[in-house]
Amino acid sequence: MDVADYLLGCLALGLGLLPWVVAARRLARRLAPEWRGAEHALAASILGIAGVVVVTELVGICDGLRRWPWAIVSAVVALGVAGLGRAATGPRERGLSVPTDRGAQVMLGCVALCVVATSAALLGRDAAVIRTGPLDADSLHYHLALAAQMVQAHNIDHLHQTASSDGSVHYPLDTELLSAVAMLGPHPDLGVFGLNLLFGWLALLACWVIGARWSRGAPTLAAGAAVLALPIVSRASSGPGLNDIPSMAFLLSAIAALSLAGIPRDGKSRPAWIGELAVAGAALGLAAGTKLPLLPIVVVVALGVVVLARGDRRVALSALAVPALLTGGFWYIRDWIEVGSPTPELNLTIAGHGLHVVPYPELDAVAFPVTHYLGDMAVIRHWFVPGLHAVWTAMWPLVALVVVAGVIAAVAADRSRLRALFGVVCAVGFVSYLVTPVGAQGPRGTPILFASNTRYLLATMLLAFALLASSPRLTRFATWLTVGFTALTL
Repeated sequence: MDVADYLLGCLALGLGLLPWVVAARRLARRLAPEWRGAEHALAASILGIAGVVVVTELVGICDGLRRWPWAIVSAVVALGVAGLGRAATGPRERGLSVPTDRGAQVMLGCVALCVVATSAALLGRDAAVIRTGPLDADSLHYHLALAAQMVQAHNIDHLHQTASSDGSVHYPLDTELLSAVAMLGPHPDLGVFGLNLLFGWLALLACWVIGARWSRGAPTLAAGAAVLALPIVSRASSGPGLNDIPSMAFLLSAIAALSLAGIPRDGKSRPAWIGELAVAGAALGLAAGTKLPLLPIVVVVALGVVVLARGDRRVALSALAVPALLTGGFWYIRDWIEVGSPTPELNLTIAGHGLHVVPYPELDAVAFPVTHYLGDMAVIRHWFVPGLHAVWTAMWPLVALVVVAGVIAAVAADRSRLRALFGVVCAVGFVSYLVTPVGAQGPRGTPILFASNTRYLLATMLLAFALLASSPRLTRFATWLTVGFTALTL
């Protein structure tokens, strides 16, 4: 290792990223001035990540994805954004205080356990491969490989396809872009290893904000930790470069922001409401720009908000769509221009004209949705049930029951149209998972990748867990819910 180069890399990474800490906080005060504490931290996190993504995209399409050009441009743009923001006003917020109520003390202890356990799992996953480098097949195949290619080619719009029947080069790549930013820093690329830990914290923060909005934050955070503790997440989807945890964090952050904004606005000033929706739109764009299966979920969320906005529908659509296009639309527009389709599997051609599907003949032979086997008891008995046991633990029926209960509580019991929308979003996410072409990937009758591909359902599962734990109908059981989800986590 070249010590001088390592230190210069740290300096460049700090120059490009640290100004966004200030800029994001000031912009969050401008867009969502009424949000405090965890709410403000959530908004600042989303806006900071969005700023880094957008700047890196602009630099990348100009062949400027190099260490110092990126760092200088990022710092300059961040300082400009900080100038548009708002400084802190009013009295300084009080710090955390230990509650005197026994139930609140129990919940606080459970929250601490969940945060420590989740952090240990994610850190342990990185520590296990820090000497060997990432070993996950998907990381080596395309996540980190594409990030490295961006850095080596100094651009993000001329990615090279290295294998036939491989559509990964046409996927949305926001997480890979952030990995590329980490690779611009010190070498070896140790910065890549900490990304999933940060996104895990962001997911827990979003869960806390959702819970605090309707009930209590503690049971909802514990519910989120229980999902992050599942083997499919903590052991299979948390390796360096993987995008499952970031996609979960971004979707839950959008839901949290919408929960705080309120739909419809009901007396809230229109400028303040638009700013809060813009934060949600940025998070929705990051979710769609991170993982392709989240695109239909993001569309349903946005359309549902527009429908519920009543007299402010055009305003709501604009407030959500503009930031979402900035943070997640680049990859779809790039694919539309380069291969004639915004997504690899979309085919909307008429007489040879329109949006063309990208052919993957080798993949088509082993691409089967879960719905293909729903009536095949042999496959269900020998593949689906053992697979769920492996990736959702022996308590997989309980996990499935919590997901169903979360949807039912949101849609039928909570008497909130916004929460009902979130329940519908969970149902749409489950249906889209069932029809995903590679949900039960493998030779016919042998879906060897069914278990690992349940990761396409993770964001929906996390939302369903959060909806159940934050249900206003269960407020009186907050302590028991917190303890129960903490026990599942541990």
